[in-house]
Amino acid sequence: ALKPELLLFSKSNNLSIIHRPVYMDFIGIKKFNDKGEVIGEHRFLGLFTAEAYRLLPREIPLLSQKIESIVEQAHLPKNSHARKLFENILSQFPRDELFQADAKRIGEMALSVFHLRERDALRFFARKDTYESFVSCYIYVPKERYNTKLRRRFEDYLMQKLGGYDSEFSTHFSEHIHVRLHIMIRTKPGEVAKYDSKQIEAELTPMMLDWGDETLKLLHQQLGNRKGNSLFKQYEKSIPSAYKDDFTPETAIADFAVIQSLTDSQPLGVNLYQLPDEDEQTLHLKLYGLGDIATLSDLLPILEHFGFTVKSAKPYRFTEKGDNIAWIVNFTLQLSKPLAKPLDELAPHFTKAFINTWVGIDESDAFDKLVMSNG
Repeated sequence: ALKPELLLFSKSNNLSIIHRPVYMDFIGIKKFNDKGEVIGEHRFLGLFTAEAYRLLPREIPLLSQKIESIVEQAHLPKNSHARKLFENILSQFPRDELFQADAKRIGEMALSVFHLRERDALRFFARKDTYESFVSCYIYVPKERYNTKLRRRFEDYLMQKLGGYDSEFSTHFSEHIHVRLHIMIRTKPGEVAKYDSKQIEAELTPMMLDWGDETLKLLHQQLGNRKGNSLFKQYEKSIPSAYKDDFTPETAIADFAVIQSLTDSQPLGVNLYQLPDEDEQTLHLKLYGLGDIATLSDLLPILEHFGFTVKSAKPYRFTEKGDNIAWIVNFTLQLSKPLAKPLDELAPHFTKAFINTWVGIDESDAFDKLVMSNG
């Protein structure tokens, strides 16, 4: 506030009680002594009229001068397509930002956006208010990546990173491939966390990767690009949305491996497991198969003979063009008493016994309970 600029624009911490409940605009006019030192400030609170937002930036003298200075500093050839594109980027800048930020900061941000253009990348910019009452954050996100879930992740992250107590957002869609997301993080003076914009940008970028991106990335790491791409293409269009919601990419890759191993002579995959921090009498079972999904009416009696009470069962059908490619059923099971041996000792015996029962080698009967008690 003691910087020698004559005019200062900002947003106050006070909500307007007229027109609309938004944070009021703030204009500060500095007072100087004979030595050019700041000795005070006249402050005005209110709301800009609609004209301040309706008019083109070039039609507002203060903004016109600022834009002219920014364009000249960009050193783009006059009458060139690049210069026109750069001016168009500036004209679409949020009006509040044009008023509040200095020409140097706006110019740096505009040039970065200018060079970004059609690249499938994320860019982040932040400006801390002079009075530290907010941090104004801009995130340029490829349109195909943007959704409400992603915006909330960004907002939650920035609230925590910057030490905010409230936030508001707005989005701008243009003819370019990026969405401009503006998130204003409300902060308390003196309590704004130190931040590095480049570090934040690096931490935001992985957040925009979706489930499929993460899965493909892991497949590349484990199998190499060629094999990873091939395996991912096999299942990419068939994976049900519910499966993506319930399981991580790491789990999916393990499940893909089981499905890949299935053959006519080995038609069923079995994975009996426990989750950390769960009751030791609670188990989970995944069954895997090809083609049409197994019916619960066939599966439940077998599981009951093994001594399990089925608490829940969720089927996942992997389909493509109407055809069933593969299936998974995930069960939550309950035992009446704790396991007699560690699960990693019992699981192989259960797997063999369950498959033998499923393919008809063995009968399903009450003696199956012995598998989970003795192995």
